[in-house]
Amino acid sequence: MREGAPSSLSWVETEIDCIIKYMKKLSKSKLRKKCDKLWSELVKLQDGNQCVVCGSEKYLNAHHLISRKVFKYRWKIENGISLCPLHHNFSVELSAHTAPWKFEDWLKENRPEQYRIHLRDRNDISNVKTDYDEILAELEAIKEKML
Repeated sequence: MREGAPSSLSWVETEIDCIIKYMKKLSKSKLRKKCDKLWSELVKLQDGNQCVVCGSEKYLNAHHLISRKVFKYRWKIENGISLCPLHHNFSVELSAHTAPWKFEDWLKENRPEQYRIHLRDRNDISNVKTDYDEILAELEAIKEKML
């Protein structure tokens, strides 16, 4: 073996470390998706499985009031609201994405407590360390209380 060349053992250890990191990342990804799915289910359950604007029960979306990119609020039930596709994306009159200023006015008038929480939290976009197991356990506990 030439001097300075990595030993086959250190190469194997490096490969094992890479595999372990990859498996942890896969595990985190699956847990995050599980948390997202449960959060969505709980938001819809909280809203009676219907669009809070029009009452439609078809193709419901669980909309994040504060972006889902902000992990601090991503799985908070009060940060979610159930919307049909029209009121989530497509209506120019009242849609969380297409007409957000009108949607915020609607939220203020029709869901004042949720609006108050949204106002309080929306400028705090600091992220926190995410423990998916802990988040999943919290969501499952909320589900138990709701059922």
